[in-house]
Amino acid sequence: LDTAGIITRSALDASVLFALAMTPEQQVAVMPEFNDAANRLADGSYNYQTAKKPVRITTVTNHPNQRFNAIPSVRDAILSVAEQFSDAAVEHHTTLDDLPEIVKKANTILHVEASATHTQRLRSSSSELSAITRAVALPGAAIPSSWYVSALQQRNTILTRFLDRYFSSNDILLTPVLPLGIPNWESVLTTSPRFESTALLALFSWTSFVNYLGLPAVVFPIGLDANGLPISIQAIARPYNESTLLAFAHQAECKLSGTSQATFRSF
Repeated sequence: LDTAGIITRSALDASVLFALAMTPEQQVAVMPEFNDAANRLADGSYNYQTAKKPVRITTVTNHPNQRFNAIPSVRDAILSVAEQFSDAAVEHHTTLDDLPEIVKKANTILHVEASATHTQRLRSSSSELSAITRAVALPGAAIPSSWYVSALQQRNTILTRFLDRYFSSNDILLTPVLPLGIPNWESVLTTSPRFESTALLALFSWTSFVNYLGLPAVVFPIGLDANGLPISIQAIARPYNESTLLAFAHQAECKLSGTSQATFRSF
């Protein structure tokens, strides 16, 4: 379920790269305003205040597994951004109700496809695979193929239900991406004596469901925590609404960078 994405210095750079990766026909369908915005950015006339489109935002900061609830600093930063940029009353959801089911199906796909990819290496007695890769791939050999087929077949039904629940009256869903903040590397390194399984699992506790459903998402920093480390946010939209996400990220970047623009540019 790893998904290729663009990592850039800014939302604007991401927009340009994303648009240039598309055919002209795709640009018109997904980012119809791209050419006009690109021209006005080039001559310095672009202003995110005048270009801003009405956006309705909903949030969720609690995870069905309470270990991955957003800590207060992350939660408060997300709620603050939602209030600043939503053009309607922000709708707050207690949790993502379908997340446990979605994660199970995502894990089924992950294990089965990893096993299929590494079949020969799993059968080999050599140490071609790392311990982590082997641990991901090995369970896939024991999962019934019917479970894998079911996980794929049910995706559209689950996606439709998800969109009805969270996007029927909203354009963007805001969630944590690192609910516990940026961890110390020793806590997520499996060979470290200070390894913490919760810290490692937290790294993708809010992301695998997005890839399973095939939803567009953008992650960007919105501030700093008490230790001076970035607090980031995950913004999710309906399929083919990447332009809405990138415009939102650009607007947030312009407004939130304020006096700390250099800090944001460093990402």
